[in-house]
This record gives sequence, structure tokens and C-alpha cells, in this order.
Amino acid sequence: MALGMTVNGAKDDTKEEILSVLGLEGLTQEEANQSYAKTINTLQEADPAVKLLQANSVWYRNSFQVATPFKQAAENFFGASVEGLDFTKSEESKQFINDWVEEKTEGKINNLIREIQDKHVMFLINALYFKANWSTQFKKEDTYTADFLVESIGQKPVDMMRSADYPIAHTENETIHFIQIPYENGQYNLQILLPKHEEKIHNLVASIDYNKLTELQNSLVEEEVDFHMPKFEITYQKELKGPLQQMGMTKSFTPEEADFNNLFEQQREDYHLTEVFQKVYIKVDEEGTEAAAATSVGVGIESAPMPLIIDRSFLFFITEKHSNTILFEGIVWDPR
Repeated sequence: MALGMTVNGAKDDTKEEILSVLGLEGLTQEEANQSYAKTINTLQEADPAVKLLQANSVWYRNSFQVATPFKQAAENFFGASVEGLDFTKSEESKQFINDWVEEKTEGKINNLIREIQDKHVMFLINALYFKANWSTQFKKEDTYTADFLVESIGQKPVDMMRSADYPIAHTENETIHFIQIPYENGQYNLQILLPKHEEKIHNLVASIDYNKLTELQNSLVEEEVDFHMPKFEITYQKELKGPLQQMGMTKSFTPEEADFNNLFEQQREDYHLTEVFQKVYIKVDEEGTEAAAATSVGVGIESAPMPLIIDRSFLFFITEKHSNTILFEGIVWDPR
């Protein structure tokens, strides 16, 4: 989303490489902006029971003048606030931006902007907060301690949630289990890719693309199972400059090659991206997800279906059903 705003300030080859990395090649700028606006609207209206806060903003050095078309695109399509700050008062401006991010993420993301340097003229920010209860919550008294296989380390004890007849959607093949757990009214879901047997998580990640994920989603079958899943709480941060360069965004980070002269009225040859930094918080427990006693399983256990236990490193997605938008994705190596 932040890069989707940024591309409105790019020109020529710089614009084309960003659109390509975003999977928007072949679209006009207007079509790309419309697709983001539609996604924002769809996510916001998908399920009133889910708390979804998404906000975009542009902060710029107030000695510069933002180009009117860029400002209008940011405001009209991304609902962004566009505001000039005195970057010479770097600590004060940094705190102002970080306070905005913290407010928009219910206090879960703080200190996103690490410093404002003399070279910085603009920050484009997307903030996202998601909080939802499971359609069927786990009982806290059923949570127990169980072994979890942390890849390359070994078995470690974790807090494992459990329900003997939990409603999920599931499919599998020779290498993976694919599990979908609904939130609230079922419009948002947690999807888990669990490798089978000795399959390594990095091999699984390498084999999954959007088409494969869609294929798995289309083959899901709803059922009630004896389901066991670890609680986890993760804070993660990553500088994305390297990955984006590997994906093809090379000119954007190079002062001699980048062209971002649609950002400002002042034309310069050296506008370029210095960093793309992301911070994420996610918490999964018995009630649901914030991105912030024994139960009988019946008689004749030997003939009952095998329990489905998330007991090794896994890949997860939080998705919206109608648009199939992925809001969050990641690997849980170690729930501890």
C-alpha cells in the first residue's frame, strides 16, 4: 500500500519497475490507484465484527512543495493525510510521525521512524491494525503444554490450544496440510500451511505462490476435528530494501537512476528511495487474533479420526475472503 502511493511520484522506468514488483504491470496509474481504493473499501466493509484500522499518510520536509497531482492521488485514492513538517527539528518531527503510527495501530507499533536525516524529504506510511475473535473460540481451560518441533533446534514446550470438535476447513496433499480457521462471520480467515513429516519449511515457502495458494483455498472441505494449535505473540521488523532490489526495484534506490520528480514541484535529479521499513505485531490466543480441564473426545479413540496438531514450524496467512487480499503473512518458527 505504501509503495502503491509512492509510485504516483515516480516517472518513466522508475514507475514501471515499481508497478512490476507490485504485480501491476500493464495497468495505467489511474487503474492501479482505483484497484487500491477498491481494496481499501472492500476490507473496511467486509465484516463489521472485525476491528480493522488502516491508514495512510505522507509526511514531507516543509521547505519543499508537494506536487498537486501526487497530493490529490494520495488523498483521493488512499485516503491519506498529506502534511509538511519541519524536518530540521528532527526529533520533534520523528516523534510526531511515530505517535500517529502508534495511535493508528492501537499502540502495537511504535518507533517506526528511527531517525530523520538531512537527506530525508518525505516519508510515506501505511498503518494496519487487525483484531478479531474466532468464529468458535477455544476454551482457556483446555490449553495445555505440548512439544513443538522448532526446525533446526528440536522439541520445545509451548502453550497449545485444543478443541475436540473444532470447525475448520481443511485439505492436504503428500507434503502439506492446509487449514483455514474463520474469524467472526467467516469473511476473514487464518490460513495455515503445515509441512508434513520431514518437509522443511523453507522448501514449502519456495513452492508456494499466489496461484498455488488459490488452488488450495478452492479445495478446502469444512469439517469438525480434534484440533490443536499453539498460541503465539510476535513482533517483527525488517528493512525491505534488499528484498525489493532482488525483486527488480533497483533504479528506485539509486540516486543516479531514480526518477521521482512527480513527488514535488521542485525538480531534482537525486530523488530516490532510501529505505522501506516494516514493523509487524501479531498475537494469536484462545479468543482470536490481534495483529494485536480435559475435554472428552468420545469412546473408541482408536477408530476416531487422527487429531490435527500444529506441532512444527508453519506458514500462515490472514486473508479476506471476497477480495482474497492477504493482510498478513509469515512463518512461525518458534511460538515461544
